[in-house]
Amino acid sequence: MKIGYMNSKGLSNQQIEDNLDILSRKEGKILKLRFGIKGNSPHTLKSIGGKLHISRQRVYQIKKESMDKIAIQLTKKEKKLIIKPK
Repeated sequence: MKIGYMNSKGLSNQQIEDNLDILSRKEGKILKLRFGIKGNSPHTLKSIGGKLHISRQRVYQIKKESMDKIAIQLTKKEKKLIIKPK
């Protein structure tokens, strides 16, 4: 497993990449561009907005919502791994 950048949610690029399948195509594209995942170099909110023809603020909102989805998914996975004593 490669060690990568930890973002503001405390998620590594690897954790984001492993959970892209729960996101919409647009959400996945924004995270890949923003964090430099899958061969991309990291992009600014402004440059992503220009590519997708949306505002920088909207890119930020989608990024935040997507990160929240991934964090919730990871929390659910962790809860399934907890073995409760009898």
